[in-house]
Amino acid sequence: MRTLLAVILFMGTLMAVVALDATANPTVSLVETLLRRHLDKSLDAFNHGDFEGYLHDIAPRVEYNGIEVERARLLEINHDLRRSFPNLRMRYRSIDVSEMSDTEANVTTVAEFSGSTSNYDASGLSGTYREIGQVTAMYRKKGDDWIADTLQVAWNDSFIDVGQDFGLMGFSNLPVLAASQQSYWLRFFVGDDSFRGTFTEYAYALVPLSTVLAKNGAEEVYRALRFAPIPRRGIVTRRATPSRPGTYAHVLVVPKVLRQAGQEVVQANKIYTRLVQVE
Repeated sequence: MRTLLAVILFMGTLMAVVALDATANPTVSLVETLLRRHLDKSLDAFNHGDFEGYLHDIAPRVEYNGIEVERARLLEINHDLRRSFPNLRMRYRSIDVSEMSDTEANVTTVAEFSGSTSNYDASGLSGTYREIGQVTAMYRKKGDDWIADTLQVAWNDSFIDVGQDFGLMGFSNLPVLAASQQSYWLRFFVGDDSFRGTFTEYAYALVPLSTVLAKNGAEEVYRALRFAPIPRRGIVTRRATPSRPGTYAHVLVVPKVLRQAGQEVVQANKIYTRLVQVE
């Protein structure tokens, strides 16, 4: 269970921006063409597990949604994710390059990540991973290189499914943008258990992005979670966002557990995270 929340460290997977071949489009500026060619290397590096190459265009220290993060930490996050899902891949749904000058440009992408494993976290259970999000990277030209020192994630959703498949509905209405102390509903439902002795639990928390990005952030978040059974009628409860503005992560963990002979064995697990900006 130690790394069940490893995927809440998803932010490291959004650090580079892929380029498309712009040589055939005469309407694309020289800056955009050079930037896209330069960044194309990042996509190839990521899909080959070369995270040094993937993050080659990230400054040693980067401002990430207003939080300072070391590039070395981003490398660790990506390596951890690759260890959990060895066939980790990424692709881009959309890319937009906004040129501000000959030496500055913003690149906004909607990126999708996926991976799977037959033995998630040495549990003996299979696992799948999917993540999609939008990020804007602010690039500056330094010599012959383009370096991003500021990143702003607008929205992001991450899903892990471990073990047996089971249904869960209703939690996608969690806000991605909210005012300070704004109320919202936490609603979700699961189907009846198929086997006697099987029950479903849940734990939910809204945690600061700074905690998620910290060295031992996943473990800290997991230790603080409090699990409770999901009743037949489901969960319908009102919550409120924090009073302090900033970026937070909704964290929802839903294990399906088999209880036999006084022991509990996890049959399946769903892990979901969503970023929310509190203003």
